[in-house]
Amino acid sequence: MPGIPENITIAGRTPATIKGNLPPLIDTAEAARGGFRAGDDAGGGLPYNPVGVIYSENFNSQPDYHNLMYTSVSGQIASAGTTLPVGFDFLYQQDNWNPENGDSDKGHSLEILAANSDKARGGSGKSIVFHRESYSASKPSSGDTVSAGSWIRIFHTAGSTAGETKTSTVVANGQTYTFSSTTASSGSGTVRPDPVANATDFNDFTDCAPGRGLRSNAIQITTTGPVTNDYGDFEISANGTTGWSGWNNFASDAQLIKVLDADYDEMYVEFWMRFSDNWFHRTGDGGWISKIFRMGSWSREGDPFNGFGGEVGPRFFYDYRRDAYGVRNSLALLEGPHGAVGPVITGTRGSLNYTGSTTGKASDGGNPEIPDLVNGGFIYNSANPVSHEQLYGPTETWTKLGFYVKMNSAPGVADGVLRQWINDEQFHVDSGITWITDDNDVNPTQKMVGWNYFAIGGNDFFQEFPNFDQFEDWWAADDIVIRDSIPENLL
Repeated sequence: MPGIPENITIAGRTPATIKGNLPPLIDTAEAARGGFRAGDDAGGGLPYNPVGVIYSENFNSQPDYHNLMYTSVSGQIASAGTTLPVGFDFLYQQDNWNPENGDSDKGHSLEILAANSDKARGGSGKSIVFHRESYSASKPSSGDTVSAGSWIRIFHTAGSTAGETKTSTVVANGQTYTFSSTTASSGSGTVRPDPVANATDFNDFTDCAPGRGLRSNAIQITTTGPVTNDYGDFEISANGTTGWSGWNNFASDAQLIKVLDADYDEMYVEFWMRFSDNWFHRTGDGGWISKIFRMGSWSREGDPFNGFGGEVGPRFFYDYRRDAYGVRNSLALLEGPHGAVGPVITGTRGSLNYTGSTTGKASDGGNPEIPDLVNGGFIYNSANPVSHEQLYGPTETWTKLGFYVKMNSAPGVADGVLRQWINDEQFHVDSGITWITDDNDVNPTQKMVGWNYFAIGGNDFFQEFPNFDQFEDWWAADDIVIRDSIPENLL
């Protein structure tokens, strides 16, 4: 039987053996041909992976690990002696609230822990858990000095129940400024404070959705001195309209990188993910971005942490995003070869929806039949912006994501490929991508490269709440499989 070693019987490979990773695991020849792994619980580099599978990881046999367990440095490299999860090569991390800093009720940016078995697929074993922090590194702290001519605005969180009033106070210019809000029973979260700059009282009156971040009108600082606040945060701008502190940086971060032993012309990756019950985007939008997954080509010199060091390219990023237009299929396609930093010349990228953008993108050329987990029917037919729970369901729901990339046939030729699946239902395909450019300024030798790394997790642009609140939610991933081709059951 293809894909099953002679010394492993079908009866011996029941779903219970490895946490029910891929149901049914290996019980038919068709399943074996489709790439369902026949490995044991050893994690990456399994000795019994079927033909076509490069790597697989279910985290069960990984030692307990979190991103601050051995060092707090941002860039952690296994080859330099840093202990990382078994089989992984690089970790880039940033963690603001964690038990090591005295925040005993907070998690780490990245955790692979037996204590998180409730966050593992199947309810036992381990998974990889990413805690996301609403944080801005560049917001001032209470008591900081602000120069005359600058502008500030007050930032706090609305009450969690209807009718609750909350008030922030900031002392500056020798007087006290207040911002009060009363939470409505519903609302979009749009903030409507009194439209008078420098007024001492700001009231958000009717459209304050529960638990949302709120910002006041701008206040100009006329006398250089300390600015203090009793709750929430304040932000600074040079002109009171743009450039507010804290709005242009990705803060919380945990990207775990696996480098493959060879370079591949094509690569398929799948994993399962779920989201915490308090995941902000279940009810909120705001357009915040969290980088979930990436794959690319690395020169194997230096490190692959970012795209501006001349070591990586091309790269594909999949981001989580929900804004006023609903949950988005957010894609970044960046060109190669190594050292290129711009977007691909041809190829569909940006923030796509799960309705019109998926027209004709199913594997049979029709519209994808992704179930609507709230209303019934299919996501494609949704009349309104797609919500998180329509697509991903409540917190106990695991969703399988699949990605396939193939290099273009030669530099500048627009025949590279990207395909995506949700729970094995194809919903996006693009067969006209110039992953490798023929621009002589970027690729003077007209070389081609191959896919050779992937990363799970990444940094977050998430600043919905004041740092004061230390808001944190999480998502988890499990059962990663990397292949050198698309599984037959998806063709």
